[in-house]
Amino acid sequence: MALESNERMDSLLAGLAGLSVGPAGGSARNPLVLDDADELPVAERTRPVVDSSFRPMIASDEVKRLLRARGARLGGASMDGNCAQRSILCSVGRISQADALAPAGKRIRDERRQVVDRIVSCGTDADEERLGTSLPQMRRHLGLPADPAQAEAALAAFRASGYWTSTGAAFTLFLWGLADLVDRPVVVLHRDTATESVVDPVCVYRARRPLAGPGEGLRAENRGVFAMLPFSDVLRALDDWREAGDGPDSSRTDPPVAIVEFVPGHFSPFVISRNS
Repeated sequence: MALESNERMDSLLAGLAGLSVGPAGGSARNPLVLDDADELPVAERTRPVVDSSFRPMIASDEVKRLLRARGARLGGASMDGNCAQRSILCSVGRISQADALAPAGKRIRDERRQVVDRIVSCGTDADEERLGTSLPQMRRHLGLPADPAQAEAALAAFRASGYWTSTGAAFTLFLWGLADLVDRPVVVLHRDTATESVVDPVCVYRARRPLAGPGEGLRAENRGVFAMLPFSDVLRALDDWREAGDGPDSSRTDPPVAIVEFVPGHFSPFVISRNS
């Protein structure tokens, strides 16, 4: 499928990264957006240059077929403002499909508070070594306060069950926190409802090996937060995990990634099972 207009792809890219979209239809001038090889600041352009990053969009039915062949089936999550959290937890088996659709309980509330405690903190030396940046620096990269007390004021609303109305950098960091909570990269498949297609590359929060090595697919501004990676890399990670089996050579029995579908205003889980 041929790429559509620059303005449309700008809007899709902004949605993938959790960014707002400007009134003219273009993505906000924000250094979080992928930069091109010339390394020119996004603010100096009318739109980010992303031609080399985008591949043809993939039909949604084909995406579901490819994932179903690897044990990942599209499920559902309650539309109560906790759908991103529910979908991520359900995808990797931390909660059941029934729980993802049930009224929010203590676990949902407690984990939201746990995520916010984490993303407003100073972090640890181990974090800095693993991420290549500190949590305060990560917040600064996203345009959020580096100071923990100021960060708490900016992100405190996310402690409340059902809060999701912020679509900017705060929500981007909250999604990173959910990925950190499950200790897995979170793959967000953005389904464009106008074409019933999925954007490729896909947005991966907390991308790490085998999906991305240090600096691979990442820019200085978003390193440690998210990466834009080919959908084929996600399929390869699932293939490797399924081939490893449950024997002594397997590094883990639960999925290596969480996979969720995003349409404007809602997330749904791809529930992953090695045996399906």
